Amino acid sequence: MSPSSFYKYCPVYQDQSFDKEYSVINLLADQVTFSTRNNFNDLFDSKVNLIKPTRKDLKEISSKLKTSKRSEFKKVFWGDDWKSKVQLFENEVIKLFDNYLYYCVTDKNDNNLMWSHYANSHKGFCIEWDSTKILAEQVKYQSNIPSFNLIDLIETHVGLGDNTKVGNDIWQALRTKLNEWEYESEYRFQMSNAMEQLIVKKEPNFAIVKYQPEWIRSIIWGCRTTEKTKKYIKENLHFDVKFKQATEGLSSIIITE
Repeated sequence: MSPSSFYKYCPVYQDQSFDKEYSVINLLADQVTFSTRNNFNDLFDSKVNLIKPTRKDLKEISSKLKTSKRSEFKKVFWGDDWKSKVQLFENEVIKLFDNYLYYCVTDKNDNNLMWSHYANSHKGFCIEWDSTKILAEQVKYQSNIPSFNLIDLIETHVGLGDNTKVGNDIWQALRTKLNEWEYESEYRFQMSNAMEQLIVKKEPNFAIVKYQPEWIRSIIWGCRTTEKTKKYIKENLHFDVKFKQATEGLSSIIITE
């Protein structure tokens, strides 16, 4: 079951010139940043071990194809240079994976490490999202990066594989992280083609995307968020929202309204 709310920790680095604080700029402009995997801070996040097919694997696929499709298949994957052809296909798959855009959230609003790592040591704020508007799916944590057989993708490319299963396997692989990140309790929202119209700025490794302000349930101030930061956001926010406060308990973070 999906949690009722998702949370996004946002840093504020100084309170002298808010026009340079990207988290504040985004909040006041009803926009968020979606990132590609190459923009993540973890080198192994969404990294997938792509297993190349053998010549025998390709031969088996070729034998299943009708004559008309077999000739086309051989042009793309067969011949003395079959290894280089497979490498070209792998390069295209990597390029595709590198272009996917994600918005990462969590189901925890009182995580001390998250406040420390992602909200500039509690000086930033945390956005509480209505989870029915943020279609994020849970990240899987494991000891090794996931593997994916390219032969499964090649089969779908020539009309033999199960597109739905392969798509689900790829999406699962791309929302897998190593166990050391499990404290984040992350969920991941992948941008769909239908959302292209919401993009206001796109760069190689990220995109700025518009959202509806009513999707935000509250803004939670960090334990060290300055009064100047709070005042600036409250005065410039163009919609009504509930404000909450994170405070330092004896050994944990406490969220109060």
